[in-house]
Amino acid sequence: MEWKTLFYKKWKALWLLPFVGLVAGCYPWSDPIWGLNDEPNDSRYLEYLPYETCIGANKFGCYMDGELAASQGVFQKSSEKGEYVVGVFARTRKALSLSFDTEHATFFFENTSSPFVGVNAFRMRVAMKQEEASGMVEDAPVEITCFDEALGIASGRFGPVDVPLYDADDNFLRSVRLTDGLFDVQMYYQW
Repeated sequence: MEWKTLFYKKWKALWLLPFVGLVAGCYPWSDPIWGLNDEPNDSRYLEYLPYETCIGANKFGCYMDGELAASQGVFQKSSEKGEYVVGVFARTRKALSLSFDTEHATFFFENTSSPFVGVNAFRMRVAMKQEEASGMVEDAPVEITCFDEALGIASGRFGPVDVPLYDADDNFLRSVRLTDGLFDVQMYYQW
């Protein structure tokens, strides 16, 4: 009789584990690394260069002329569709396109050939937010450190890269130097 009571107590405790995990927020939909939260994260623009990972953490960072430009992808409610969108996007088919939004600039990366782990040639575009200036480099070297289509993860590093900036009338303004660049994103397929 005593072993039955002990047996039932142990099974009762095991039954509670999933509920304790749910309350504690241990499931992916509440994981701050993956950003799948119901509440928008106010710390979208980072005040530090994120450390390098390859888990699909939706983060980007580099220095622009020594000034930090870094962001963490966060989910926010879309007014038209009522769905959540992330501040860092990646799509792949036979090419990899990345878009990163930081406080002072928006960065666009596009690989026109099949992406692979190693150094790839990317078309890199920088659009400044506070000034009407943008620029593009055709064959910027970007080292992809992780490219996993099954898990939907693309990670890499880049720099130094000099990007010439032009105004709306195609007048050269200045060059911006990007250094210590890194990204780690979840890829979203668009067929």
